Amino acid sequence: MTGKRVSTFIKMSILMTAVLCSCGKSYDKLTLAVSNGGTVTGADFFTEYNGYSAQEQSEIKTYDDYYKIVRKLALKQIIYRHALDEGLQNEPVIQTMLTEAQKNIGYEILLKKNVTDKILITEADYAPYRKYYDLYQIVRRIDTLDEKRIARSRSIMADLAKNVKTFEAFQDAAKKYSEDITAADGGYMGQIRRGILDDELDKELGKLSEGQMSGVIETNAGLHILYLSKITIRKTDELIADQSIYDDIYAMKKNELESQWYEKLLRSGKLVFNKEALSSGTAADTVVVQYGNDRITKQQIDDHVNQLRQNGAFPEPTQDELERLVENMALNIIISAKVLSPEVTDTKEFHQQYEKRRSAILEDQYIIRHTAAVPPSDDEILKFYLENKKQLFSFKTDSGKELVQPLGEVKDFIIERITQSDAKNRRHELYRAEIEEGKFKENEKNIKVIMEK
Repeated sequence: MTGKRVSTFIKMSILMTAVLCSCGKSYDKLTLAVSNGGTVTGADFFTEYNGYSAQEQSEIKTYDDYYKIVRKLALKQIIYRHALDEGLQNEPVIQTMLTEAQKNIGYEILLKKNVTDKILITEADYAPYRKYYDLYQIVRRIDTLDEKRIARSRSIMADLAKNVKTFEAFQDAAKKYSEDITAADGGYMGQIRRGILDDELDKELGKLSEGQMSGVIETNAGLHILYLSKITIRKTDELIADQSIYDDIYAMKKNELESQWYEKLLRSGKLVFNKEALSSGTAADTVVVQYGNDRITKQQIDDHVNQLRQNGAFPEPTQDELERLVENMALNIIISAKVLSPEVTDTKEFHQQYEKRRSAILEDQYIIRHTAAVPPSDDEILKFYLENKKQLFSFKTDSGKELVQPLGEVKDFIIERITQSDAKNRRHELYRAEIEEGKFKENEKNIKVIMEK
């Protein structure tokens, strides 16, 4: 597949999205159902439908399938209206949840603007993935406190790196000395592409030619020697069709752009970072970082370090590590100030996303409050136990003897099972009552119009 065809594919995806969106807009006045909660329009339906996966969309075929979606949308409207009527939005706990939602939306918008919208994947990005390596390894573990064992492993690996000369000898050595599950197969790891192994191994792999063995490589997992038996070149079309490779490239570009964005924020003229104040003799109330009216004191930094060290379980950070830690704390202040700034909250995107998130939070809280399970009575627990004793609480030992768990041992399990079942029944009953009391009425004719589209 050429770069031009990749671009064409992307353009076609955008075009299809635009067509689906335009369908929603053209049906914003087509009423599919009415209730006390409001009106479900064709636009509402398409917004919901476009959020489904291709598999889910393919399963929507009959009138009953479309009707269920319309009823679901109407139910959400009814519950949202009742949540507002009960004043849930004014409760402190929910206001805190709504504020957190605003911050999250603000961050997502900033991330989209500064990072994800800038990600561009071209055919050239797939070039490093064209080579696939038939790779073998010998591994010795050094994650132990036994210094003699570590020394012996180092000696073994140094000797192997010096004396193993052939592929067959490498396989024999792997079977004899390797402490990895691949040992039984002569150290065979399979066909490996770049970017999968640890960084140290990946870098060494890039230096090897067919039939070549590496020296001893040390990673957190242990000591390694690699042997590259064969390199296979894959076609670009195959690589582009591999979603895992696309995901790797996307994640790499996203991380790079995100790091660049963070560095740009930290280098803004508004941030003041007094690195000299990090010294151990500095007073606790000394301001180390200042961004506008926000400050980070030496005491706050020390408290954060102690928390990360788990009160001494881990060593003190180096000066570089400490400076990076403080930069991360400063970055949190900067982003927190930006996520709710007018340049974000005044956008149409923010208001649309917040309205969706606000509705979802209020609907969920309304449902939770109206379906709270009642703890089962002792009689209900006993009844469940007797009815399920043979199926759930009886078992045979190796000698064939049948044992039954006493009620006291399984009481908590029974309470959980009954509570889960009760909560599910309560939700179904709530939904039925809300639809009935909300005076839900579908428009069959208009639903069939949507089905045709």
